[in-house]
Amino acid sequence: MGNSAKRAAKKGIEHTITDAWVRARLSQPCAITGLPFVFLRPGQQGVVHPHSPSLDRINPLKGYTPSNTRAVVYIFNTAKGAHTDAEVFEFCLTIAYVLRKSRALSAAPETTSAATRTDTVTASDAATTRKGTALKQNTLPAGRG
Repeated sequence: MGNSAKRAAKKGIEHTITDAWVRARLSQPCAITGLPFVFLRPGQQGVVHPHSPSLDRINPLKGYTPSNTRAVVYIFNTAKGAHTDAEVFEFCLTIAYVLRKSRALSAAPETTSAATRTDTVTASDAATTRKGTALKQNTLPAGRG
């Protein structure tokens, strides 16, 4: 977390969050997933747990300010990168759909030959099947968005 000021200086972006602001956010669960943070012991430096805390700039073009920064789990922030929350959520929904479809196919009795069965599901298949179910901020669990 202490590296945010260095990253901001290197990128020439604003950094107005304080250590007290960060500590307050770390006492709460992830702002997006609601998962508790995993804090590694000092001897585990250099190891990153998927649920380690990470500072996310909501808009990656803006700085580390209280209105643009939130504490999230590392794995979410890594997936987000320079993308939007909605893009990450849609990606997660697609993965869940593909996994669900794959499990359903593997659990189904073999009634057709492998040559005639369609086991592959594309992202467009997932989007088509979920037509009209675009993720909106107000569909997140209470307090997550």
